[in-house]
Amino acid sequence: PGAMAAAPGAAAVFGEEEYVRQGKPMFGKIWTFQELQSVVRPGRSTMRDVKDIPRPDNFPQDTDVDRTTSWVFWLPEGWLQGIRTNPANGNTLKCYLTPEGKRFWHKKDVDEFLTKRGEPREKVDGRARMRFVTDPFAIPYWPDGVWLPKDWKLAYRQVSSGLQAVYIPPGVEDGFLSDQQSVMKYLSGEATDLAPMAVAQQALGGSDSEPAAKRRRPDDSTA
Repeated sequence: PGAMAAAPGAAAVFGEEEYVRQGKPMFGKIWTFQELQSVVRPGRSTMRDVKDIPRPDNFPQDTDVDRTTSWVFWLPEGWLQGIRTNPANGNTLKCYLTPEGKRFWHKKDVDEFLTKRGEPREKVDGRARMRFVTDPFAIPYWPDGVWLPKDWKLAYRQVSSGLQAVYIPPGVEDGFLSDQQSVMKYLSGEATDLAPMAVAQQALGGSDSEPAAKRRRPDDSTA
């Protein structure tokens, strides 16, 4: 299989130097659904940081500052994490708000908003920071919706632009898919090829797309 990053540890070591020290691994830790539900993520903001933040006047009426859970580490500077309460049934939903009060529900939407404004999501000393699979914060989130079966596994792959989530079917040790469409085709039997991890390791630094060489699904026979 492609090289893997060391499991997240207590020491928060970031950046390219640590990535090189670990041998430039192609993949981060491979996570199960259960592991991602219970993992303690390093958080930039904690309850101690936010318990005294007043509710901004520009928040939507049904939303208050989230003072009950640790905030996500990737929230841009100046943004707030909120809790929206449905007035009809009392159900709550986590959300993320700009300094102007614009509300988003998902990390991908925050990324898209910042990209359109020309603002990289994560900055260090005012500059965009390249993310590596060896970063302590490089822990993927299980995707929204029900399209990814819970017996699959999830990991980050190192690509030239940073990190890319990859999806690993049950019983597979050296193959992956890199997007929802490929997973859906694999599940339906329309497509049976997997990108080999070993080949992806060799391709590091090239295209962000899957390598041309393929592995077939575990139950496929070979000619």
